[in-house]
Amino acid sequence: MRHRIQWFRPILLIVTVVLFGHPPTPSEAKKPAAADLDCTACVSVGELDFALPGKPAHVVIVATGGGDYTSVSDALAAIAPSAADPYLIKIMPGTYIDNITLKSYVHLKGAGREVTTIQSAAPNQSVIVLNTLTNVAVSGLTITGGFFGIANSASSPTVLNNALTGNMFGMTNQNNASPVISGNIVSNNTNEGIDNFDHSSPTIRGNIITGNGRGILNSVDTAPTLVGNTISGNNGAGVRNVSSAPHLNGNLISGNATEGISSQGGAPTIISNTISGNGGKGITNEIGSSPNIIGNTITDNGEEGVFNLSSSPIMIAHNRITGNGAAEADIFVHPISAPNISFNIYDDIDGNTGVGLFNVKSDGTAAPAP
Repeated sequence: MRHRIQWFRPILLIVTVVLFGHPPTPSEAKKPAAADLDCTACVSVGELDFALPGKPAHVVIVATGGGDYTSVSDALAAIAPSAADPYLIKIMPGTYIDNITLKSYVHLKGAGREVTTIQSAAPNQSVIVLNTLTNVAVSGLTITGGFFGIANSASSPTVLNNALTGNMFGMTNQNNASPVISGNIVSNNTNEGIDNFDHSSPTIRGNIITGNGRGILNSVDTAPTLVGNTISGNNGAGVRNVSSAPHLNGNLISGNATEGISSQGGAPTIISNTISGNGGKGITNEIGSSPNIIGNTITDNGEEGVFNLSSSPIMIAHNRITGNGAAEADIFVHPISAPNISFNIYDDIDGNTGVGLFNVKSDGTAAPAP
């Protein structure tokens, strides 16, 4: 057996020399597969936030020096992406003064929001425009200096791990848009951080939304889903809903200058959020709104925890609503409002036109009846 092994080794050496050009070193034997930056004409599925429909995508490099182009707009003008031929545009570190009109089947990927910035050439222009596009992604960028950081109409992009900052509006979604907006920092925009309008239904998940005029505005029959966001320190309301039906679940809405959540019209669903430390009311339900408010922690807000003003039927159940407004009640019920208030913890209530059972105070004794 020993002689057979010695006989086989020269053959193995010949094979490895043919394959490698020389005997493999230990580092070569363990070398991982080539990274995408080593591949000048292809891209892995993992690089794209939409599925590759067929052959691999092309890669285009935008860089201040040494790339294929020096601006994203020039790169887009030179390509014709399609379902069968999608593109990845990689933007290397640097600041690029540009106003970009994106195309379908393109992933615009910065080297990271810490090092790659797209800045509008003028404050009255949007930085990135998407109009009736499909299979689009924007990631790893700081987007700044425009009227809208991202202006999205009738498109459903993935917007991932960007910083939208220093714009009039961080991002607007209009005309039945349904993007996925995840892992972004949306900060210090003059008006809304995210503005959802005209039947849009974005998924807004895991973002930090802070220092804006208002955190999020939902209006004109929108139905966004807000999950796991931190919406704090905005100069107006954390979330403002007008004639819309958002679903809010598991968000931290705190430290905003006015209301945590304010609704007028529509039917929001507000479940398992922490709404605390806001300067005004925790939740305001104005004329015509009919929310379900279930399982939230609504504490230490400057005014009422839940304020019901001439609203449509409301369900308020399984919440902790305590420590709100020293001079205000935890819950306010307008004389012509009739919410169902059951299974909650609250210490005081102003108004008695509601209905409900099994509410207790912080000390475990019976709470005043609604």
